[in-house]
Amino acid sequence: YLFRKEDCALVIIACNTVCARALRKIQQEYLLKNFKDRKILGVLIPAAEIASNYKRVGILATSSTVASDTFPIEIRKLNNQTKVFQNPAPMLVPLIEEGDIGLAKPFLLKYLKPFMGKNLDSIVLGCTHYPILKTEIKKIMSKNSKNIKIISQDEIVPKRLKEYL
Repeated sequence: YLFRKEDCALVIIACNTVCARALRKIQQEYLLKNFKDRKILGVLIPAAEIASNYKRVGILATSSTVASDTFPIEIRKLNNQTKVFQNPAPMLVPLIEEGDIGLAKPFLLKYLKPFMGKNLDSIVLGCTHYPILKTEIKKIMSKNSKNIKIISQDEIVPKRLKEYL
């Protein structure tokens, strides 16, 4: 639709799960067969590039993104010294989409608990819904790691897109 009807030259897939599970296939098969002159980019690689600059990284993402192991794979391609810890946060997306942000706090505490004591210097918000909870995540994680960097795609992707263009 975006290529045929809207004549877009570039589409960004703004979902880490789709990026982790299907982006390469879309780029290497669908585009080559149907739209050789168009581009499809994702949001996962720019976050992995930033994360690779840190020593100890937590990945908070959907269950499917975590299960794919795409973040650790991509981060280690850039820096095999980076220690990567992942934890799925399956209830956050439905709560965010329903507008029940207040109900998210107990889930955040549960999902962030495995990162405590890991001496993280950064945490990737590995779902494009999660920036809505960025302030709360920073508060919770700062109790354990004072200078933790929150890697959030809403801050990264626009800058990377501008550089790309």
